[in-house]
Amino acid sequence: MLPFLMAVEDVESRDLLEKIYRAYHKEMFYIANDILKNSHEASDVVQTSIIKLIPYIEKIDNVKCNKTKYLIVTIVKNTAIDLYRKKSKQPLKELEVAEAGGR
Repeated sequence: MLPFLMAVEDVESRDLLEKIYRAYHKEMFYIANDILKNSHEASDVVQTSIIKLIPYIEKIDNVKCNKTKYLIVTIVKNTAIDLYRKKSKQPLKELEVAEAGGR
């Protein structure tokens, strides 16, 4: 069992999320790593994206269909882009703090 899926109480939902993870985790990782250029952060994005699928789990009928794949790809891309933006803003804040302290 994947540890981050233990947060899901419903056994059917947990099983479906596990099937989705097993079917798409490599592609999810590739997408996230392509955006972030960091394998550790890409792995975190994959796990976060699976958790973000929980509200949509009732709408997923088939794991291996284009609709499911589109949903997963969209969530992974958006999660990775959000993390990328968050990372890119962080050095500016540190620089501003350093400049303010140096005056």
